[in-house]
Amino acid sequence: MISGKLIEGIISIDEISLTPNLDILSNSIPWILCGEKSEHEHFSSVCIDDEKATYFIVKKLIETGKKIALINHDTKLSYAKKRQLGFERALSEDNINSNNIVYVKAHSFHDSAEALAEICSKPSMPDAIIAASDILAIGAMHQAKKMGINIPEELSIIGFDNIPIAKMLSPQLSTIHQPAEKIGEIALKILDDKINFPEKPSQAVILEWQFMERGTN
Repeated sequence: MISGKLIEGIISIDEISLTPNLDILSNSIPWILCGEKSEHEHFSSVCIDDEKATYFIVKKLIETGKKIALINHDTKLSYAKKRQLGFERALSEDNINSNNIVYVKAHSFHDSAEALAEICSKPSMPDAIIAASDILAIGAMHQAKKMGINIPEELSIIGFDNIPIAKMLSPQLSTIHQPAEKIGEIALKILDDKINFPEKPSQAVILEWQFMERGTN
């Protein structure tokens, strides 16, 4: 119950971009987004610069002569949209076509495996994949191994999030690290301030990210 104030505040993750009536909800209760930045002025947010991180990875791969594809989520999600913008901007600066993008319907190993199979069926197969999450990267890795594609010799794969299992794979997954614990701590502090001082303006906190270069690139 929100209107009766049984709930004093909300911290949410990612998929809030797809929630209807955001303005109405955010006007009635303090709401902090973790992992994405909303265009709605009433929300506070804590996240990394997704566009900049993806841009960095693409540029790094271009420097090594890689042909790159992107496995992405629905771009209605703020972070997915920004990661794609970074992908497209980096390629366009080098006059490289940026249409090698496959979208998954669900955030799952299965959908990512299907996406990789689709990418590999094209006449000009890429030799590097950027996945919008580690889950999608792991699904792509599984499918590549199933198809007899050697990682990273024939195909580099880079994920996003640095979930714990990323270091337990063989080879270990290269990925963008998001400081999840710090994101949560800051979000909680902002929410507490907003509950106690409702007149405080919304905040958009951008944290540093780190490229964890391991065995898949």
